[in-house]
Amino acid sequence: MAQLVLSRINKSFGPAPVLRDFSLEVAAGEFLSLLGPSGCGKTTALRIIAGLLQPDSGSITIGGRYVYQAEQGYNLPPEERQVGMVFQSYALWPHMRVGENIAYPLKLRRYPRQEVQERVTKILDLVDLAGLEERYPHQLSGGQQQRVALARALVAEPLVLLLDEPLSNLDARLRERMRLELKDIQKRVGATIIYVTHDQLEALTMSDRVAVLHQGRLQQIDSPATIYERPRNTFIADFVGNHNLLPAKVMDTKGCLLLQNSDPAAFIRLPLPDGVRVGQEVKLALRPEALALAPRQGNGEVPGRILCTLYRGREVEYLVAVGQDKIRILTPGRASWMPGQEVDIKINEGLVFLA
Repeated sequence: MAQLVLSRINKSFGPAPVLRDFSLEVAAGEFLSLLGPSGCGKTTALRIIAGLLQPDSGSITIGGRYVYQAEQGYNLPPEERQVGMVFQSYALWPHMRVGENIAYPLKLRRYPRQEVQERVTKILDLVDLAGLEERYPHQLSGGQQQRVALARALVAEPLVLLLDEPLSNLDARLRERMRLELKDIQKRVGATIIYVTHDQLEALTMSDRVAVLHQGRLQQIDSPATIYERPRNTFIADFVGNHNLLPAKVMDTKGCLLLQNSDPAAFIRLPLPDGVRVGQEVKLALRPEALALAPRQGNGEVPGRILCTLYRGREVEYLVAVGQDKIRILTPGRASWMPGQEVDIKINEGLVFLA
């Protein structure tokens, strides 16, 4: 059963459209990430779900009931939508202790004092903050503040939990740890989560499904593996995983393709998808890890020249010139190639596809 349904949502600020015909269904207990560059509409979508912004058209249901219907002029206020939200800034009350911050949504709803205490104690234990209820936010680390914000959003047991880039203020190491903790908490409570991020690693590692937005439109919604391995268009291929995009021309029906900008001429062969014709110009999307380097032999491999080398610990990133194009290649281990060296690029054709 769908816990959240958005149907044909449109939103503009003045003449500028921000969301265009945006539709989405999220199952109960699902972790769905809205992924896209700044300005693509993902935070606007989150605020519309929460009731903080009113769309221009469409409808929204949460838990099987309408919270917004444009045609009927119906718009349920945020406090009645049964959603929790964690903002990028956490938005903790600085004058309230941890326990008071977490209890605040329950007191607004006039829960009995005993139930408030029981719920706060339970949620503090869940987010590993037991014993810190008397501290003020400024006495906590960034990761602890993030967990207080999460506890406050969860304590009223919302039908949908909305997270707006909650890890962006943390350093890299703490962000990695909090990704694991957040996913663990979500699994334990069975929460339905809509997670906004521009970080592809967060979206791919945490989500059951990823919805990619660009210029207010939903480009693709799929499992992380499908988004990464089979992007629907060149924008997704470039944004998710930084695929190399090379122009090519189809030479025959057996899948021989000529790289347009290679010098000398380079050909590769791979199965063609339906609808591709001989003579058609296409783009190949090559993942950086699908490529390998070998000494220049001139035996039909794709020729290239090393432009720069970046050591990244467990792997090395090379920037390689292929004719007029530049591509990224990731290889494990230490650097074996230096700038200026002529190389052959070997392609794992099982990881190459047309975009």
